[in-house]
Amino acid sequence: MADWYEKSETCAGSLRIKFVWWFCAVFGRRLARVLIFPICVFAYPFLRGARKSAKNFFKILNKFEAENGLEKTRPRPFRLVYNYSCSMLDKIAAASKKMPKNSLKFEDSPAARRFMELVNSGQGAVVIFSHIGNFEVLGACGAEEFKTRKPEIFSLVEDWSDSVFRKIFLEKLAESSAHFVDVSAINLATFETLSRQIGRGNLVAAAGDRLSKRSPEKYFSAKVLGESCRLPSGVFALAQMLGSPVFFANCVECGGGYSAYFYDASNCPASKKRGESLASEFAAFLEKSALKTPYQWFNFFDFFKD
Repeated sequence: MADWYEKSETCAGSLRIKFVWWFCAVFGRRLARVLIFPICVFAYPFLRGARKSAKNFFKILNKFEAENGLEKTRPRPFRLVYNYSCSMLDKIAAASKKMPKNSLKFEDSPAARRFMELVNSGQGAVVIFSHIGNFEVLGACGAEEFKTRKPEIFSLVEDWSDSVFRKIFLEKLAESSAHFVDVSAINLATFETLSRQIGRGNLVAAAGDRLSKRSPEKYFSAKVLGESCRLPSGVFALAQMLGSPVFFANCVECGGGYSAYFYDASNCPASKKRGESLASEFAAFLEKSALKTPYQWFNFFDFFKD
């Protein structure tokens, strides 16, 4: 299996995406899910790479569960693929402001409360997310949870124009509080921009489970579900350099709505290896999230390897 940046988009023609976007915006996410189900059934036999990675994930998950005396999760690769398709629809619904009101809730935890207090007080932070669940829903709908202000979100991406879906997604978000910062050639000016935005009380968001497309050799080794994986060293090193509070976050579907889960990583021991320590903490967060919501593990590539 290939790394994420070596995968090409499947069924990602511009006209197809725009049609689905129109259908979802006009008829709503519920009917759009009815539309997408037969499409997934038809496409599933041809998604060899996705099927293989899904089966491998469930094999690793079941082995970890057996070794730790946990209840076994039933392997359902099709459900994983279908859930991913539904998550794409919800990205559209969120960008189109078609998500039902109060469809997102923050968990009641010390980390979530500190995050909300920090944002409401006008402070910025770094948020490191994973591809478990649907972080875009948190970015688009999270403002409902804040009482006093709506922060802007600056998401770090590489070569965003390469993705047909993302390009259309950006067009729809033209007037939102979401911004995308291309870090394909990150430099001092990029760092200063991000630092300035945090100083203004905004959020910097980055994926902690995707290697850099330009520098895949720069990574920290970690263990998730008992297996080796590689996490991007640049993301965690940048979080350390910015010197702001750091949170890990997931946004997962739950009962027709979404729940946002947080981990406060700000107290990670300060040392020369703080970036590596952050990566280790993130791996533990990723493992806990995978055990909690295994059918929303949307890493359809060779995630587990040395």
